[in-house]
Amino acid sequence: MLTCRRRCTSFLLSSSSAPSLGLRRSYSAFTTSRSPTSVSSAPPRDWRPKNRPLLDRIALSDPAKLAETVRRRLAQGDSEAAVNLARDGSRSMNSVVSWNHVMKHHMDQGAVKRALLMFNKMKKLGIKPDSYTFTILLNGISNHAHFTQSLLRALRIYNSLSSPKSPVPANVIHTNAVLKVCARANDLDSMWVIVGRLPMKGPNAPNTLTYTTLLNGIYWDHSKGNKVSDVEDGRRVWAGVLSRWTKGQLWIDEELACAMGRVLLRGEREEDWKEVFTVVEQVFGIKSLIAQPPPKPVTEDSIYVENTGNLIQKPTLENATTPTRDPVQVSDVQQLFTPKIVSSHPSRDPSSSTRPLPGNSTLSLVLQACAELKDFTAASKYWTAFTNPPYSVVPDLENYHDLLRIIRRSRSGPEALNVVESMRVPPTAKTIYIALSACKRSGRSRNFQSAETLLSIMMADRGLLPVDVKIWNMFLQCAMKSDDPAYIKQALRRIDEEFDMRSELIQRRATPYYLDRALELLRAMIGAVDVLLNDGMKTSARWGHGERMYFEDRRKALQTLLTVCRGWGMRRNYNADMANDEEPR
Repeated sequence: MLTCRRRCTSFLLSSSSAPSLGLRRSYSAFTTSRSPTSVSSAPPRDWRPKNRPLLDRIALSDPAKLAETVRRRLAQGDSEAAVNLARDGSRSMNSVVSWNHVMKHHMDQGAVKRALLMFNKMKKLGIKPDSYTFTILLNGISNHAHFTQSLLRALRIYNSLSSPKSPVPANVIHTNAVLKVCARANDLDSMWVIVGRLPMKGPNAPNTLTYTTLLNGIYWDHSKGNKVSDVEDGRRVWAGVLSRWTKGQLWIDEELACAMGRVLLRGEREEDWKEVFTVVEQVFGIKSLIAQPPPKPVTEDSIYVENTGNLIQKPTLENATTPTRDPVQVSDVQQLFTPKIVSSHPSRDPSSSTRPLPGNSTLSLVLQACAELKDFTAASKYWTAFTNPPYSVVPDLENYHDLLRIIRRSRSGPEALNVVESMRVPPTAKTIYIALSACKRSGRSRNFQSAETLLSIMMADRGLLPVDVKIWNMFLQCAMKSDDPAYIKQALRRIDEEFDMRSELIQRRATPYYLDRALELLRAMIGAVDVLLNDGMKTSARWGHGERMYFEDRRKALQTLLTVCRGWGMRRNYNADMANDEEPR
């Protein structure tokens, strides 16, 4: 009896003091996901995919590791897990970088509303946004400015930075982003309001990108429909740019100068187009190469100022009755493009660091101005000046296209061929088409030979450069412009030999654009055959053996193919009309 009592007492004492090893292991297995035999709580060194929840726990201990883990989850497409991680991290640390990754991911995906929702959720969790947060939001909205309410949202976010309670003051990066939104939304009035509030010094002072965005907004502004006022607004902006550049407070780059040049090209006067060369001279130091107007002739009504060579016109009735404008208002505009502004910048070496170097954009700007003035000589001079030292600009494809358009206006097919043969970049179908149109406008036999050479260049790279139907049509029109039956026959035979129209139509008849262009080519070929058969040329067509019969049979085949193509077009229009019809109720 006494022995039983001692055993019970020892059991109770042992059970009340501490649990056994087996109980410890069973309790440990219940509270953790590890096996009962595992006693170490340290994380394993081998971070395999099955241990990703453990990685999340480690990430929640450091903001940098958390941001990297969130970024990795977003790259894998698991946005929900990334948001949960950022939200869990907000309870114990400042996870604003992780939220920035989440908002940028949604902005890149085009989910503007989702990104703004994440922004509001972050603020509700007590995380204050930083400067980069507002930059992500404003830049993301500017990339999707075509969405409704994009402008209103951007202005609301930007105006919140001016609030006394804002954790981040506005800087020039935020200003440039919201200006980009306004420019793409075609809201020039809001741009003027924002720019008018900017200080001239400090972190929110306008920089080169600010003026560039403003000038681009003026260029794309079509709300007023008054191009003259847009040019005047651009001049006012450019006056401030030159003033700050002279004082060393601003750097002018090529993009800013080209933005001002595009505003001037939008004008409708010849004086506006000539001022493009003045801007190039002011910024890059390249003197104007356009022809200057001749001096005014001396008449009987002209008198000289005493001891000078300046002329003074005698007052006439017309000059006395013509109302004059306010000289103060006129001087503000005229002084922008006078030699005084140019002389304020000492002539410097173009290769020095005091001036930006011109590039492809400047060359395109100058060529477009020459095209507006129809001055092929000036375009040739500028092309030589830009492509040779000290500038040595390597022309790109758009530069060659601008030069070919000027040559097209000068009606010089051989010159267009020389440009294509000397190109440093591979030509495209568009390049050949512009060059062929230059040959067509001249209408000479020599230009048809140039058109044949251009077509041979294109056929040599047929694998990389497919021949479009428009190019064959333009080639045939070059032959028709030559008024030579031999060239017309040669063009028709070359089209038949090198272009299988029937197979091309069967493969691509579902494309409305291709079908319409094919119909134009068929009509042009039938018209060219009719001209030969009806002897409508100035010189009678000389037929070889069986040649007339060949073209008569060819005309019948073309007419049959034209009828088939018309049937395809009518069927396409019928199917489109039936698809747009609503079903009867």
